[in-house]
Amino acid sequence: MVRKVRRAKTNSKKLRERADYCRRLAVGVGHPQFTIRLGTLADEYEAMAIEVDAEAASNQSAHDGKRR
Repeated sequence: MVRKVRRAKTNSKKLRERADYCRRLAVGVGHPQFTIRLGTLADEYEAMAIEVDAEAASNQSAHDGKRR
């Protein structure tokens, strides 16, 4: 179970790094439509990271409950 939590945290971190990259790229691209699309993509990556974190927390709490 610990591996799943670590893997989820790693995946979450990668998704957030992708979101940050999209945001940085959007600032310097200089094309309004592409800037909007990159912002949307960054938001999608961030939402996926939140889902991964929530699932990992849920799995961890369920696992902790079984051990009691």
